[in-house]
Amino acid sequence: AFVITIRDFVETPRLRALDGANLLIFGGLALVGGFLVPNLRLLTARLAVEAALFGLALVSIGRSRPLSLAYHHKGARRRFAGLWRSHLLITAAWALAVLMMGVADAVTLSDPNISISGDFAFGLAALGAVIVFTLRFPRRAAGHACRDRPTYSTSG
Repeated sequence: AFVITIRDFVETPRLRALDGANLLIFGGLALVGGFLVPNLRLLTARLAVEAALFGLALVSIGRSRPLSLAYHHKGARRRFAGLWRSHLLITAAWALAVLMMGVADAVTLSDPNISISGDFAFGLAALGAVIVFTLRFPRRAAGHACRDRPTYSTSG
C-alpha cells in the first residue's frame, strides 16, 4: 500500500482519501503486529482492515464523495451525466464485497471447525466479482446514458 501510494503521489501530488486511509490502516497494523501484539492472527488482522475499509466506504457514500471518483481521469468526467452515480454504485459494491469478506472472517474466527481455505476462497470470489463489476459497469452506464439522451432533428 505504501509503495503504490507514494508512486501515485509522485505522479499526482495529491493524497486521496483511500490512499491516506490505506497508509494509516496498514501502517498502524504493522506497528500493532510488530510491537504490541506480535502473534496477531491473520484473520484478526484481515477483519480489522476490512472493518476500516468498510467504514471508510460508508463515510464516503454518506458524504456523497464516492472513493472511486478520485481515481477517475479528469478529462473523462464529462463523458456522461451519470458518472457520479456510477461511482457511488462502484463504491457501494466495494463496501458490500469488503463487508462480505469481513463477515466470512468473523465467522471463521468464531468457529474453529470452519476451514480457513473456504474463507479465503469466499474472499477471492467476492473480490473477483467486485473487480469485474468495477471494470464493466462504467461502460454499461455510459452506454445507457448515451442511448437515453434525446436526439433533436434540424429538419422540419
